Amino acid sequence: MKNKFKITKEKILSLLPHREPFLFVDEIEEIIPGEKAIGIKKFKNDEIFFPTINSNNLTIPEAYIIEATAQVSAFILLTVNKYSNSLGLLASVQDFKFFKKVNFNETLRIIANLIGLKLGIAKSLVEVFVNNKLVATGTIAVKIIEGG
Repeated sequence: MKNKFKITKEKILSLLPHREPFLFVDEIEEIIPGEKAIGIKKFKNDEIFFPTINSNNLTIPEAYIIEATAQVSAFILLTVNKYSNSLGLLASVQDFKFFKKVNFNETLRIIANLIGLKLGIAKSLVEVFVNNKLVATGTIAVKIIEGG
């Protein structure tokens, strides 16, 4: 069995170039390098890129959810020694489906499983859950740029 571990916000910041307000991973609660990553993100309604309207009807834009899945997916390879000094960039989005709107202050649990790696492009099947209910799924491809 491979080692699995958590990644704190401090370590996330050392592995991803993203910074607030566009860092869409609060924690990696489980990582199996080269295989799987599970990440957490809670979008709050006071984040600077959202309107300052106090409403419970505001939802998270789907593009932000897709970006969050790409950031979580990148950790699958960024935690492998060979790619530890690399950069992961969103390369493509395939067959993404949304089943439910996600509201502010709901916590996303993103599960990414590596399904292929070819020519430096890692494809992952991702599933997004809120309160243990599937809200989105699709395939994310992340380009790994070594030494990035």
